[in-house]
Amino acid sequence: MRAYVGPEGIELEMPDLKNPNYAPIPVVPGKFANNLVRVKVKNYGQTQANSTRIWLNWHFVPFGEPLPRSFAYPDMEAPLPPGIERRPSVFSLFPGQEHNFGVVVDDIGLFIAANQSKSNAYLYGHIDYIDVFNTRHVSKFCYFYEPMRPPEDQFTPCAEHFNAD
Repeated sequence: MRAYVGPEGIELEMPDLKNPNYAPIPVVPGKFANNLVRVKVKNYGQTQANSTRIWLNWHFVPFGEPLPRSFAYPDMEAPLPPGIERRPSVFSLFPGQEHNFGVVVDDIGLFIAANQSKSNAYLYGHIDYIDVFNTRHVSKFCYFYEPMRPPEDQFTPCAEHFNAD
């Protein structure tokens, strides 16, 4: 009888992924971002989840190689340009409710390389939340990006780092 928040899916929203003339655009306040990674989360439980926060990270390895066994799944915080503040998104999720969370990718060069089978991409993170009994919970996730598959099947859950407490 509590909240159980977990990932519902992940997708790339990157119109520049197949752009042969792609060049990174500097991040400036007020500018709309074209390239995002979207994570959909859902509360599968029977009570609301409060102070819900999603952490999303990515790591690239040479094509054909898995993540190292010793990989620690660190939270990465990209440096921000002057004049831009990090504003974490914290929200509540009610039973059965979903939330689609977008993370801006400033430079998609590494994603382009993965899309061209030059590297393997792993997208991982965790969902932190507090249930109505004021207990903190963490749901961990990791997906392997397979760009040759249809868009709805491009992210396969990893055997490691995919669990909830």
